[in-house]
Amino acid sequence: FALFDISSPTSIPSPTTLELGVDVYASAIDPREEFAALASNNNSQEVLLVELSSFTLDESVNVDGNDNGNAVEIFGGYLFLGSDADSEDLEIFSSGVSGWSVPSLISSTNKSGTQNVSEIDIGGDYAYFVTTNSSDELYIYDISTPSSPTYLGSIDIGGTVYGIDVEGSYAYLATSHNSRELDIIDISTKTSPVRVGSLNLSRA
Repeated sequence: FALFDISSPTSIPSPTTLELGVDVYASAIDPREEFAALASNNNSQEVLLVELSSFTLDESVNVDGNDNGNAVEIFGGYLFLGSDADSEDLEIFSSGVSGWSVPSLISSTNKSGTQNVSEIDIGGDYAYFVTTNSSDELYIYDISTPSSPTYLGSIDIGGTVYGIDVEGSYAYLATSHNSRELDIIDISTKTSPVRVGSLNLSRA
């Protein structure tokens, strides 16, 4: 894990680094910039929490099963972990009164299919997460009550989705499709997302 000082973009010094002994697949910074949450391939440390002021490992989280943490996002006082677990694809942790040094698992949800969650984006009361190739690759959940996430809708993209960014009423997906590397999904009706555009990033 590396921390770069970019306060002077034309002269960036060597980074501060932290050896964690695991492969890190995703990272997220809490809104107050006190902690970084890292999703790892360590079956007993799927989430690592690094205190940024001291740049040291503060805490790790072990979730049930021998699964990797693939995606992580922090929104408000909650941490969202996407994993390999077929029965607990999305797990939600609360920071609690002690902050992120003592995270607490409050809920999990099982989407349809056995594909892995590859990335998560949170927008208000909704969680959007995407998966590797399956019958549906984009899933939308109501997380207004984080202890009880509710499935709303999903859509078949027709290929693996590597990334997602939600802005307003649209979700922008980076996909493996050879003629639709960028898919644009209208998510204004959460129970019935619809593809409204795409972009073919052809190369010579």
